[in-house]
Formats: sequence, structure tokens, C-alpha cells
Amino acid sequence: LRRVHTPAACGGTKGMYPESNTLPKQPYPDRSAAGLVDLLFYHLKLHCYIVIELKAGEFKPEHLGQLSFYLTAVDKQIKQAQDAPTIGLLLCKSKNKIVAEYALQNNTQPIGISEYELIKSLPKELSTELPSIEQIENEMETRERLGNGDIEKAQRMAEGKG
Repeated sequence: LRRVHTPAACGGTKGMYPESNTLPKQPYPDRSAAGLVDLLFYHLKLHCYIVIELKAGEFKPEHLGQLSFYLTAVDKQIKQAQDAPTIGLLLCKSKNKIVAEYALQNNTQPIGISEYELIKSLPKELSTELPSIEQIENEMETRERLGNGDIEKAQRMAEGKG
């Protein structure tokens, strides 16, 4: 998957309208109703966009309406003719399987609902693959010192190759 970097995907400009490089391309009559996509990715092997909607609480059937809106907007505004239909994933803290099944019964869009579980620490196999907090802070400080300067120079400095 490749993350699509848009202000909406990065939590930037509120609303989905052209002047913010978010959805849709056509002016949307009620910008507040459009909302923001939580996460938008492009799957390189499936050749399709993936919209992920995150919910802090229990699954509610109305969440599908919001996700369906986002899928339609991506399909109409971003997706190219060669791309497969956009896939939606709704991640909720909890869900009732029967309610989720009934909510999806007549839905024709490719949507999945799943639960997530918060953990207090990373599994060991992941913790060795990710940079430490200290490494991230050092990188941020280096970039801040350089401003809009040479990123490659910042990387060399961070690696001690100066």
C-alpha cells in the first residue's frame, strides 16, 4: 500500500473541496457535510484506492453511510479508468457481528468491518524495525535547524557522515 498524501489524509484543511486538494474536484454544495477521509491509500498490486475509516467506539450502521460516501467520492473524483473500485475498511473498537452482517447485507460496495485492539507496547519483531523516539526527535531537530534546506544533507548529518 502507498499512502496518498493529501491534506485530508494528513489531517490538514477541513472539508473536501478543490482549493484544499481534497475531495471532490467539483465544488461540493455543503462543505461541512463532506467531512474528511481518515486514511487514504493506493494498493499498488490491486490497483485501487483503500479508504480506512477509524471509529473510537462501537460499530453503528450509520458509519457505513459515511464510508460509502467516501468510496463514491474517491471513485468519482480520484480513481482513474484503469483502477479497480475503491475498497473501504471500517475499523471500530468493537462490533456486534449480527448488526454488522445486517448492515452489510444489501451493500454492493467492497466494504469490510473489523475491530481493532490497542496495545501498550510494540511486539518485539516490530520494535527493531522502527526508529526509536530519540532517533525521530534527532531527525526532527536536524530538519528544523536546516529549515527548508537540503534533506539529503540532514540525513548525512544524522548518520554522522556529515
